[in-house]
Amino acid sequence: MLLPAAYLLAPGLLGSKPPLRGLGVAPAKAPTPTPTPAAPLLPRVLLLGAAVGYGSNFPVGRLINEVAPASATTSGRFLLAALVLSPFLPKLDKSLVRAALISGLADSVGYCAQSIALVDTPAAKVAFLGALTVVWVPALGALFDGRDLRPRSAPQVAYYVRLRHTNR
Repeated sequence: MLLPAAYLLAPGLLGSKPPLRGLGVAPAKAPTPTPTPAAPLLPRVLLLGAAVGYGSNFPVGRLINEVAPASATTSGRFLLAALVLSPFLPKLDKSLVRAALISGLADSVGYCAQSIALVDTPAAKVAFLGALTVVWVPALGALFDGRDLRPRSAPQVAYYVRLRHTNR
């Protein structure tokens, strides 16, 4: 667009905007912002609750292990999980029962080991070892099942390796 020379030489002389009248150019209209609905609060609150619950899992487990034996702590956790998940048991597809039992057995071994570890190990170290699950599961899947372990399929493994080599 051609502008008058006075605007190019001294923009403040003609105002802050270039004159558009008489040049055959219509002024550009600013796009009207579309109102966005407010984000629902409930999903955010639930996500925050899940993060707080998971984050407080290990310190609370450590405190409970100081008061009660590890077996009582683990039993209480399993009882709570059974009460919460029992309404969904009749809806479970019969073909998934065997896989669910095997998964539950592996999960129970992990919870028992975690509870025993919290007896004499700092909660932060137990939490770190538990969080390594996101690294071990893809690595073991690649080792035993021949699954893909490239950074695109398991980015957490690549990130862990990068952090590990950076902190040395």
